Amino acid sequence: MHMKNKGFTVLELIVTLTIVTILLTVAVPSFNAMLLDKKLIGAAEKMKADMDWARTTAIKNNTNIIMNTSIASPNWCYGFSDGAACDCTVANNCTVEGITRQYNQALLGGTLPSPTLSPNGAFNITFLPRGMLAASVAGVLTMTLNGRTADISVSRLGRGNICSNNLGQFNNC
Repeated sequence: MHMKNKGFTVLELIVTLTIVTILLTVAVPSFNAMLLDKKLIGAAEKMKADMDWARTTAIKNNTNIIMNTSIASPNWCYGFSDGAACDCTVANNCTVEGITRQYNQALLGGTLPSPTLSPNGAFNITFLPRGMLAASVAGVLTMTLNGRTADISVSRLGRGNICSNNLGQFNNC
């Protein structure tokens, strides 16, 4: 009586491991690039959503909401206040209705690198009670990560927009 072999031969195991290794070698770099793109998209959308929130809050509360940024690439932060201008580099300095509203480059931290923001200096805007900006905004905030960029702008009417020439998620700039 012949017994059936149950298992793999060494040759079958080596071929299988070789195929898996080749597939992983090809897939891992693409996966890492996709993760970095998603991180940049998330950070840009978070900033735009926060600007939309500030505009809506200014209208709702019939008050000015001030967005202050501090940009010293690669470190950056932004915060909102309903009083005087705030300093987002100081903990709990930016508040609206008594709630801290400030964020920094570690916004989407973890083990991946944080996006940088430019231009260096400041990008400060005030949303008026009707939702418009107190003055026209000169320039655009640009978030960069792994060679990809997302430009965040605010119109005179206080409406935010994101565009990118290398992220398919957004319209081209």
